[in-house]
Amino acid sequence: MNAFTRCIAKYLVLFALFASCCGAFAAEIVTPGSTYNVVLFGSGGTTYLTNVVFDDFAQTFTRNVAGQTSNLLSVTESQTDLGNGSYQISFSIKGTGDIFPYAASGYNGNGYVQIGANNNPFDLLETVKVDATSMRFVGPNIDYNASVLNFYDQPNPWNGAFPSLNFGGGFVGIGGMGVNQIDVEITVSRLPEPSTFALFGFGLLGFAALRRKSAK
Repeated sequence: MNAFTRCIAKYLVLFALFASCCGAFAAEIVTPGSTYNVVLFGSGGTTYLTNVVFDDFAQTFTRNVAGQTSNLLSVTESQTDLGNGSYQISFSIKGTGDIFPYAASGYNGNGYVQIGANNNPFDLLETVKVDATSMRFVGPNIDYNASVLNFYDQPNPWNGAFPSLNFGGGFVGIGGMGVNQIDVEITVSRLPEPSTFALFGFGLLGFAALRRKSAK
C-alpha cells in the first residue's frame, strides 16, 4: 500500500468514527414543528388539545366547563440537550383559572393529563428510553409533585406518549383546589441504533488493519 492509498484509508476510517459519534449525539430529540395531542379530564370534564405544535412558543386553547367562565390555557414545550446522549423534554400548561374546578368524590374530583391522546404523541427523532419523569400540579396554595415512573412503566424504547398512549396521569381529589399550572419533565437517553454500532465497528476494524500494515 503506497503512501497516498494509506492516507486515503486513514481519512475514511476517521470519517467512519466521526460519523458514528455524531449520530449518537443529535442536538434535538423531538422533531421541531411536529404536532401532538393532549387531553385533560376528570373534574370539569374532558378537553382535547389537538395538533399542539412543538415549537417552543405558547399556544392558547380554551377549556369550557359548565357553570364556569371559559378557562384560557397556554401550552408551551421545550427540549434541552443535557449532553452524553441525554435530553430533557419539558411541557407546561398554564390556565387563567382552576383547570379542575369542582370538588367531588371519585373520578369527578380527580385531575388527569395525557400527552399522546388519539395516538398522536411526541414525534421522536431518535430511539430513546425514559430515565426519569416529573409531574407537578401547581396553584396558589398547592404544589403536588410525583415521579410518574413509580406508577406507570414506560416502554423501552419509548413511544413519545406520557404517561402512556392509553392512560392519563394525575392526582386524586385535586378538584376545586385551584390548580392553574401543570408541569411535566421527561428525561430520556438515546439508544444506539444497530447501524451506529456497525459503523463504529467498521472504523475500529479499519484502524486495526492500518496498524497491522504499518507494523509490517
